[in-house]
Amino acid sequence: ERTFSRPGREIGEPVPESDTGPLAATASGGAPFDADSFRQIGVTEAWRTFGDALSWGRGQCLAVLDDGCDLSAPEWRVVMPWGPKVIATHNSIDGNDDPTPVAPGYHGTSVGFPSSLNFQGVRGVAYDNSVAQVRCISVVHLEKDESATMAAGLQWVIEHQSEYNITAVNLSPVDDQRHREPVPTAIDEKLRHLRDLNVWVSAPCGNHHYTDGISWPACQPHCFAIG
Repeated sequence: ERTFSRPGREIGEPVPESDTGPLAATASGGAPFDADSFRQIGVTEAWRTFGDALSWGRGQCLAVLDDGCDLSAPEWRVVMPWGPKVIATHNSIDGNDDPTPVAPGYHGTSVGFPSSLNFQGVRGVAYDNSVAQVRCISVVHLEKDESATMAAGLQWVIEHQSEYNITAVNLSPVDDQRHREPVPTAIDEKLRHLRDLNVWVSAPCGNHHYTDGISWPACQPHCFAIG
């Protein structure tokens, strides 16, 4: 798989002291990415209360499984004092390590901002974490069955969990249906394996305010349904 920091430097290579340009993040101070939401769910209060006691993701990696990420976005080119924000990439659709979105994909570049942003003084919840960007679907609002490439993306996480200390997975796809029961697919065994590895996997319930069911894959066992 490809690892990347910024042009000319590979993961694990020391970040020089002079690397403090506009793409460099700092470990002190910062404004919330979404002030109202972060205040409502207690994030800003947690920052104030436990700021020196918790790691805020440092040393842990979030795997984002979505419809691709534009790695040229400055938010993902950040180099923190201990290393780059994005430490690995994969594409389970094309079988390579280029997660660049292809139309109609659009969602994966920004979905990790609320959780992981650490850019020019603006922070996500776990602002000091690292991220693995995995393209496993063509578009976040699924238009066809893409469970096979999703399963392949989850398998990549399983195989690299220890290497990158992946502790959480953001499984972004939604099928926008009202499911009252699980829908068996190829991802189920991967979700079970990740639970056995103590890796948190979550997926969104959907954006339609349904009260009689939730979207797939959030409806699956071993996947936390959120939102």
